[in-house]
Amino acid sequence: MNKKDIEQNQKARNKFRAIGFLLLIPGIILVIIGMVSLFSAAATFGTPSLFFCCFIGLPLIFGGAVCLNMGYMGSVARYTSKEISPVVKDTANYLLDGTKEQIASTINEVKKEKIKCSNCGEFNSKDAKYCDNCGKLLVKTCRYCGEENDSDAKYCNSCGRSID
Repeated sequence: MNKKDIEQNQKARNKFRAIGFLLLIPGIILVIIGMVSLFSAAATFGTPSLFFCCFIGLPLIFGGAVCLNMGYMGSVARYTSKEISPVVKDTANYLLDGTKEQIASTINEVKKEKIKCSNCGEFNSKDAKYCDNCGKLLVKTCRYCGEENDSDAKYCNSCGRSID
């Protein structure tokens, strides 16, 4: 976000906060007036004269709450994330504890079953002769003893003679 966007967002937050309080406070007052009218009329078995104020106040309270929610949403989200992040990190570390060795051994087993291309680094099946990714020869066969060696080997693993 650039500076202009940040300033516009701050102005919008301030407007939401102001409108929220301007709606919420009269809404609460109107609901209180309506409820006092209702309960005082019920005590004297009369008719509540200002109960309609509740029907005006409740939508004002709702509108004010929505505006305040919009105005304070970022602050609440930042606070919540700061409170939750350490718990999530601790939980993840607890769940992953002891699995590092298992994951590493699984990766090593997969690597043993595959041949890594010396040209592009792609892993190919153990019996592949050419790389699936770049097409380069994966194994070199020694012309003296017939042993298969890595494609980048200069000397045979079995007899030690030059492969080139």
